[in-house]
Amino acid sequence: MPTQESANVSPYVVGPMIRDPKYFFGRESELTFLYNRMTGPQLTSVNIYGPRRIGKSSLMYHFYQTWQNSVENRTKYIVAYIDLKAINCTSTMLFYQTIADGLRRAADTTVPSHTKIIKSLHNVDNYQDFESALLDFEQSKICPILCIDEFEVLLKRIDQFDNNFFNNMRSLTNRSMIMLIITSIIPLGRLKFICKLTSEFFNGGNHINLGGFKEKEIGLFLRASQFYKREKEEIRFLGKNHPFALALAATDTIETRTSGGIEQARKKFHQEIQVHRDVLDWLESNNQAIQP
Repeated sequence: MPTQESANVSPYVVGPMIRDPKYFFGRESELTFLYNRMTGPQLTSVNIYGPRRIGKSSLMYHFYQTWQNSVENRTKYIVAYIDLKAINCTSTMLFYQTIADGLRRAADTTVPSHTKIIKSLHNVDNYQDFESALLDFEQSKICPILCIDEFEVLLKRIDQFDNNFFNNMRSLTNRSMIMLIITSIIPLGRLKFICKLTSEFFNGGNHINLGGFKEKEIGLFLRASQFYKREKEEIRFLGKNHPFALALAATDTIETRTSGGIEQARKKFHQEIQVHRDVLDWLESNNQAIQP
C-alpha cells in the first residue's frame, strides 16, 4: 500500500534520456552484451537500434556512466560519450575534434598518468591525426570505447560523411583500435542502402535490436514505487512492455491518485500518448507474449 510520503511522487522519467542511474531499470542482458564485447579477446563494435523512445540513448548513457562497476582492470579502458545531435556535427573536422576531445576528457579521468595518449588527442582535425592518436593508445595498451548517440545525424551530410569517411572508420574498428557503440533507429545495414552508400563499415560489428521490457524487468520497474494491485494491472495494461509507455502510465497513476484515481489516470494516459505516435504505433502492433 502506498505511504502518504510516496503517494504522489513518481520515481519514473518520462521522455528525456535517463541521466541519473537510480532511475534506470532493467536491460541487464544488453549491458552484459556490451561488457562482453568490450572485454573480450578484441574490441567489437555494437549497433544499438530500435524505434524512438524505446530507450537506446538511456541504455548507452547508463553503460557510459556505470561501466567501471562491472569491468575488471578498469585502467585498461576509457569510455567517452558523444551526442551528435547536441553538437550539430556538420563536418568531418568537427567530428574528429569532438570525439578526440571526448576521449581526452575521459582519459584525464580514468588514466591521468598516461600523458602521452592525452597529449596525442590535442589538435586532432582529420583521420590521419585520429589514427595516430589511436596508435598511441595501442602502444600504451589502453582500449578506447566511443559511444556515439544519434548516428543518423552524420547521414544528413553525405557530402562530408561519404564512403571514404566510413571506410576509414571501418579500418579502425576492423583493426580493433577502437570500439564504437552506435545508436540508430534503423540498423546500420539498412541505412547503408537507404543512403546509397557502399562502405563495409555498415556490415561490421554486432547488433542489439532493442525492444520492450522482459517480464522480470517490468516487475523491477513496478517495485520502484508502491502500487495497489489494481494499479499495477492497469499500468501493465496501458504500457504493455514499452519503457516509455510504462513510465507514462505509472506516473499518471501516481499523480491522479487523489484526483480521480485509475479512471482519471487512464484518461490522462490516452490523451498524452497521442502526441507520441511512434510509441502508440508500437503499442498497437506489439501484442505478442512478453519474454520472461
